[in-house]
Amino acid sequence: MNISELMRGLLGETKAGDGRLLELKAGQIVRGVIVQTGENGEALVQMNGVQVRAKLAVPLPAGTAAMLQVQPESTGSLIVLRPAETAVLPPSPGQLKEWLQALGLPDKEWAAEFVRDLRRDGLLTREHAQALARAASFMPPGEDAHLWMRAAAEGLNRGFR
Repeated sequence: MNISELMRGLLGETKAGDGRLLELKAGQIVRGVIVQTGENGEALVQMNGVQVRAKLAVPLPAGTAAMLQVQPESTGSLIVLRPAETAVLPPSPGQLKEWLQALGLPDKEWAAEFVRDLRRDGLLTREHAQALARAASFMPPGEDAHLWMRAAAEGLNRGFR
């Protein structure tokens, strides 16, 4: 039995040749995780569960999650990506409480900081909120909720679902 294949299937991770297509347009902003870097600014980037070869206009190290903007100089065979300039306003206290409730988190400072970090990193989407709420429901009694949720967010950041 191949454990890595089993884990990929359980976690929803894709393989090259998986058959998934990703349509990108110039100016579009997507969340991507740099899987591997190569020469001349080329990298393997995972976006929406699909790994694509791209040229990074600004070098980013492997493991970095970022909001990336598709550049106009992209062609059919080569996608050029640049980190997007995203100005994120701080959430209102009401928004923060709503997000804490949606994630099943307590109204504590560590949880508020956690939510602000998720938002800053582009991970505060409906899909991610549902995944994090599921992760919270699996937390064993007596576990440190802060560490548990940070680990779940890191898994999302790396593309695990």
